[in-house]
Amino acid sequence: MYRIFQVLLVFVISIGIYYAFDYYETKQFVENVYEMELIKSDTLNKLSITKYPEQATYLTFDKSEVQEAYRILNKPDLQKTERLQTSENYIKIRFQEDGSQSSIQYYFYDNGYITRVEDAISVSTYQYYKTDAAELNAIIEELLTGKSFD
Repeated sequence: MYRIFQVLLVFVISIGIYYAFDYYETKQFVENVYEMELIKSDTLNKLSITKYPEQATYLTFDKSEVQEAYRILNKPDLQKTERLQTSENYIKIRFQEDGSQSSIQYYFYDNGYITRVEDAISVSTYQYYKTDAAELNAIIEELLTGKSFD
């Protein structure tokens, strides 16, 4: 009886170690996908900015303007968060390589939450951030300076 108990204990421990190792490997893989740069920023040459709910849009193909906007959006140090609170008033910023289906999109909500979506056709990553509303307004103001919306 004692021998059967030992065999069962070894079996349960082996299965537990296997699943713990598998969970760790899967977690590492997912983290690596999120850290990968799926779309090269230097190939982006199309920028569209849309304000919701009024749906006012700004569109440009000027590569230097696109690169400057991308630099502005990637310079702040943001806190990652697991949950997201959306709102009706938000700004959608989309970077794209002209003629490509791949894109990088940012959603700036007026409550301080930010969503970053990187869509490379077969792989999409979603990252959620939270920042102070004043800092978010400063980023948006710097980004929208000199742009006229239709």
